[in-house]
Amino acid sequence: MNKIGKLEIIDTRTLIVPPKETAWLTLVAKGWAVKLNIVFEPLAAEQGVRIEPQTDHARIVFSKWDNSLGSATIIPVELGTHSNGEKLYFMATHYLIGNNPSQATVKFDIQFLMGRAA
Repeated sequence: MNKIGKLEIIDTRTLIVPPKETAWLTLVAKGWAVKLNIVFEPLAAEQGVRIEPQTDHARIVFSKWDNSLGSATIIPVELGTHSNGEKLYFMATHYLIGNNPSQATVKFDIQFLMGRAA
């Protein structure tokens, strides 16, 4: 078992996303199928991450993550709670490749963790 602190690492994905595209992932977290839509808004007014629950998936929006040197979550971000009571978290890194944020490719890493507390 791989862990960071008290949290078990359950999956890690690396994506290279063309300009203006979104990514779709399905994660199986201890039997729980979690469908995710990853969205990048490089021209947003403020930097942040928000999770928007949808009917059959979660939408994770990364706003104004527009740095070619990279941006990252600094602590695990809670995504949901498994039926067994464990929390599902993610951590992410994001690199913008290109000079114009609206036309840049995104290199994106996301790591999923589970446990009772972060």
